[in-house]
Amino acid sequence: AYTKSEIDTNYGGVKTLYDKNVEAGAGANGWSDMVVAVSENITQRQINDGLESVAQLLAIKNPRNGMRVYVKSYHAGLGLGGGTVVATQKAGLVDNGVTVFASQNPSIFWVRDGVREVNPFMAGAKGDRVQDDQPAFMAALATNLPVKVEDSPNGYRLNAPVTIGDSQVLEGDKKRIAVYIDHAGSAFKLIRNAIFNNFVAYPFNS
Repeated sequence: AYTKSEIDTNYGGVKTLYDKNVEAGAGANGWSDMVVAVSENITQRQINDGLESVAQLLAIKNPRNGMRVYVKSYHAGLGLGGGTVVATQKAGLVDNGVTVFASQNPSIFWVRDGVREVNPFMAGAKGDRVQDDQPAFMAALATNLPVKVEDSPNGYRLNAPVTIGDSQVLEGDKKRIAVYIDHAGSAFKLIRNAIFNNFVAYPFNS
């Protein structure tokens, strides 16, 4: 059994720790997810709710290896191109802006979880017929994963041709995905063995 002196001593230590936690921001029932930081500049609540954009993801300082984060959208507010990413420390990873993103820790990369195919939204396309989405198409193809293009009510603006390389796959997930050409020439250039389906091209000013 503890002596009265031991109980008083232990109570004093626990009381001091409690007071320090309250002073630092913990509530009466302990730390809330709004207070607990999982990195230098992000809380558990933000992780639980999901980050708004890839830009917010890349702003995380000193991510831990194995840290999992849900990103709602590539660009904030659009609800497109998001997904779960995992902080990964592994040799040979390269930032491609689609499935792998460099973090602020040089040895850690954010890697999309379980991705077997990609779409231009995952590379930053907006499908609003305002932004030039050609770089996003090319970045998606450069992953060498099949690229399945989701329908967009406004269509995709292309300020340069999209080149589909040998054995690369670019397919619309529905028939006749609309692209709008804002350059001289064709919307797509196909290299041998390229797989290409379900697109229709219009002049940008049509």
